[in-house]
Amino acid sequence: MNIDQIGNANVITYQVNGATYEGVISLTGNSNNVDLNCDSGNNNSSCGTVTASITMVGSSNDLDIDIGQSAAATGSEVTITSAASDDSNTIAATVDGTSAILRITVDGDTNNWLVDIDGNGDSAGHTLIHTHAGGIADVDIVQSGVYDNMITLTTTGDNADIDISQTD
Repeated sequence: MNIDQIGNANVITYQVNGATYEGVISLTGNSNNVDLNCDSGNNNSSCGTVTASITMVGSSNDLDIDIGQSAAATGSEVTITSAASDDSNTIAATVDGTSAILRITVDGDTNNWLVDIDGNGDSAGHTLIHTHAGGIADVDIVQSGVYDNMITLTTTGDNADIDISQTD
């Protein structure tokens, strides 16, 4: 599923139930809202292989990504990217499953994201790759056990407040 959303104050809400999901969402504009749920009710409808790419150009966008939520998604790879001039964007991502890879590259001022990856550690599970450049960022990251937690973090800029809790 490919979605190109152009303009301001648009809303995308969708629930995916299936074995495989591949999607690209491109947002251009301000104050847009995306709510993507892929087996977020833990209905065991699988979402076993998830590849999602979300790009934003604009400010005050709100992304809420829920994939698996108790380890149904076994091969997730989610990439979220925003442009350097984007300000005040909010990202809430819950991506559960073995080998869940989440890449966030955000630039701009006063952006905030909360990431929660848990369930099915071991055999290359729990991965987060975070890149941030410039401005204020308030980032909370939680990863949970059993083993295989990995975070690659590169942050440059002003007033970043980052909390990481990686447990096992």
